[in-house]
Amino acid sequence: MGLFTQNFLAERREDFLSLIDRFEYEVDNGEQWLTAVERSRQIVGNYIRITLLLPNVLQREYNITAIRIIDVNGNVIGQSDLKINVNSIQTILYVFSISYQEV
Repeated sequence: MGLFTQNFLAERREDFLSLIDRFEYEVDNGEQWLTAVERSRQIVGNYIRITLLLPNVLQREYNITAIRIIDVNGNVIGQSDLKINVNSIQTILYVFSISYQEV
């Protein structure tokens, strides 16, 4: 048994979700950051699962090179590098899970 109760950890996952404002994706290594369209956010067991659409609002081919999480205060609270090649008509569905558990 861990130090923290499962109820406490479940509440912390909810707290974390409430701090997230938006997600942004980077085009061509910093050319610009675009806002992703959030489709869902949910807690699944010990994970926070986020589903995003990364639309091609530029209407051209480019590379998505990173994704970042922005909190309600406008701060970057997380970022991950990506390598996704996008064609001129593509919209990307991006699903990821964040582990939030005691180890």
